[in-house]
Amino acid sequence: MARPTLAAVVAAFVMLFAPRPGAAHDEDAPSGRPEIIGKVHFPVSCNEAAQREFDRAVALYHSFWFDPANDSYNKVLELDPTCGMADWGLALSALANPLAWPAPAKAMQAGAGFIEKAQRVGARTERERGFIDALAALFANWQGTEHRPRALAWEQSMEKVALANPDDTESQIFYALTLVANALQKACRPPGATRPSRHPHRTHCTCRRTSSPGSGSGKIRSRPTAHRCGRQKRNCNPLR
Repeated sequence: MARPTLAAVVAAFVMLFAPRPGAAHDEDAPSGRPEIIGKVHFPVSCNEAAQREFDRAVALYHSFWFDPANDSYNKVLELDPTCGMADWGLALSALANPLAWPAPAKAMQAGAGFIEKAQRVGARTERERGFIDALAALFANWQGTEHRPRALAWEQSMEKVALANPDDTESQIFYALTLVANALQKACRPPGATRPSRHPHRTHCTCRRTSSPGSGSGKIRSRPTAHRCGRQKRNCNPLR
């Protein structure tokens, strides 16, 4: 199978597919206020209730709400203790902002424990096992290995997942995230890109690109972007 070009992967990251029916949780906030966290469906081989909560957890992660995402992944485990992908999510969320890595040692230690559990619990599909094994490469011998080679190993493993699942939106997005996390921030919005769908990774990319380390004051420079990021924050926090 041919290796996708960087432009193709970036296009998958920015110009996302149209939202799928039943994939949203915007209407599910118990307070009656909608959670503006976008549309996500990340299929996992867990029970139906756990699947719905898992979708919400991934949407929160893409929206940079790491602590609420952790709470949501823990709820997945309450609903289905055999859902190894929830431990995968906890491992990734433990590292917080992927555009600010390397993560501190405390976060790496916590994430390593979660990914070890994910591997131990396992998953029922090859795709899910691919996600788990790919992230495990980021934690492999983390105490004795520099971040860069481990991050590249994660990227290369996620490329295989993306190639094996060309029609799976989240496989393409998480592969693209490995590229962005590996210092390809300019890939967020290539010239001529059209307006993306409601997938929360649009804000994930835009908000963090404009307030990343080295951008001066650290404040979001564009007023429209600042408004969108602020709206995202107001509608996502506090969460259940």
